[in-house]
Amino acid sequence: MRSLRGPLALLCLASILPAQELPFSVLKPSGPAAIRPYLPQTVPPVRLYNSNRLSTLLRAGKLYLTVQDAIALAVENNLGLEINRYGPLLAQSALERSQAGGPLRGVPSASAQVSSVNAGVGVNGSAQSAGLSSGGGGGGSGSSGNAAIQQVGAITPNLDPVLQSTTTQAHLTQPQANTVLSQTNALIQTVRTTNSVLQMGLLTGGTVQFRNYEQSFRENAPSDTLNPAVGPHMDLSIRQNLLQGFGVRLNDRSIRISMINVTASRESFRSQLLDMVAAVVNQYWDVAAARNSLKTPRRKSPPAPCREWSCPARRRRSPRAART
Repeated sequence: MRSLRGPLALLCLASILPAQELPFSVLKPSGPAAIRPYLPQTVPPVRLYNSNRLSTLLRAGKLYLTVQDAIALAVENNLGLEINRYGPLLAQSALERSQAGGPLRGVPSASAQVSSVNAGVGVNGSAQSAGLSSGGGGGGSGSSGNAAIQQVGAITPNLDPVLQSTTTQAHLTQPQANTVLSQTNALIQTVRTTNSVLQMGLLTGGTVQFRNYEQSFRENAPSDTLNPAVGPHMDLSIRQNLLQGFGVRLNDRSIRISMINVTASRESFRSQLLDMVAAVVNQYWDVAAARNSLKTPRRKSPPAPCREWSCPARRRRSPRAART
C-alpha cells in the first residue's frame, strides 16, 4: 500500500491543479499594441486568508473528507507554498531582463541640449567657426553626463530597440557691442532642434543605429543670406566589434544562465509541492487506518481452564458430587 502512495499523490494533484504548468501566473497587460510593452504587469497578491472549503465539507456535524479534499485544503491554506510560488515568477522576470541585454541596472545617464547651434550657422556660429568668442550662449555645445560601469566580463549591448527623441526650442536676445557683423543693435535668435535616434544591439556584439537630425535657425540679422536656415539629415550606422565583445556565446551567457535558473526554480517549486502532497496523503491514510481500527469490534477471549476442585465444572464431574 505504501508503494502506491506516490503515484496516487501525483494523480490526486493532477486532478486538483488547473491545466496551467504553474498554479500562479502573471497577468499580461491589455491595451493598444503600441504602448502594451510599456504597461506594467499585474502580479496576484499572496492569499493570507483561509479558504471556505472546510466549511463546505461539514454535514450534520460530520466531516466528509476525501484524499482530494485533503490535498486541496493543504494547497489552498499553506502560507509557505504561497510565498514559494514567487520563485518561478522572479526567475522568469530575470530571464526577460537578460534577454533585454544592456549593463547592470541603476546606471545613471543624462543628456542636455540648450540652444545649441551648428558651427557656421548665424552670427554666433560664424564667430565660433572663426575661433572668436561671443558673449552669448547661442554657440554653446551640448553637454552629456558620463557614468562608470563596473561589471564582470563584457557588457552585452541593449538587445531591445531603444527610441530616443529630443526636441529643443530656444529663443535668445542679446545686445551687440559691435554691429559690423550683425548689422543690428539687438540680435534675436530662434533655434529649434529635433534629434531622433533608434538603436538596437545584436547578439554578435554590434549595434545598429538610425539617426534623424534637423535644426531650424532664424535670426533678425540683415547680413544673413540664408535666413531661416534648415539643415536636416539622416544617418544609418552599423558597428561590429571584431575582438572585444565579439561572439554570440559571449553575449548570450546571461540568457543561458537565466534559462537554467528558470528550470531550476520551477523544479524546486514542484519538489516542494510534491513533498507536501505526499505528506498529506500519508497522514490521510494513517488517520483512515486508525479510524478503521477503532471501528473493528473486539473479540471476547475464551475463559481460562479451571484446575481447582472448587471450580463449578470440576464439581459436576467429580464422583463425590455425583453420590451426594
